[in-house]
Amino acid sequence: AKVSWALELDENGQLMALHPLQQEEKRGKKTVLAPCQLQVPEQVKRSSGVAANFLCDNSAYMLGIDGKGKPERAMQCFAAAKELHLAILQNVPGQAAQAVRNFFINWDPKAAEQNPALEQSLKELYKGGNLVFLIRENYVQDDPEIQEAWQRQCDKNTDAPEIRCL
Repeated sequence: AKVSWALELDENGQLMALHPLQQEEKRGKKTVLAPCQLQVPEQVKRSSGVAANFLCDNSAYMLGIDGKGKPERAMQCFAAAKELHLAILQNVPGQAAQAVRNFFINWDPKAAEQNPALEQSLKELYKGGNLVFLIRENYVQDDPEIQEAWQRQCDKNTDAPEIRCL
């Protein structure tokens, strides 16, 4: 997926920093900042409803803020992401899973804009782009225990019986 930002968490799930992941790219005569490509869990296709992605999503889902003047919707998005992450990571051991769980349990979207890790980059963040989590310079989606938990979730979703259309 195209990813523009990394949310750096400490082991306790506290947001420490926001790192830009865009790279300069030549497009015609202009040089623009383009998001980098990262391997992330499969993402849902969204049209209009609220549907969270695991470990990689926009600021409304990951932080509960989006700068679009619809704070209620951003809060709904964050609540959906929180529910998804807590469910999938519920019994996953390891520091990365614990940090992400703690982040979603303790993060307060209402205080996000005043967070020292975010305030310098809010305007850029509001332009859009996906975010991922980073712990000790490692992307959380690369953690083997978390990958296993995601695979179990995917397997659960494909256990439904196949129904033949007539």
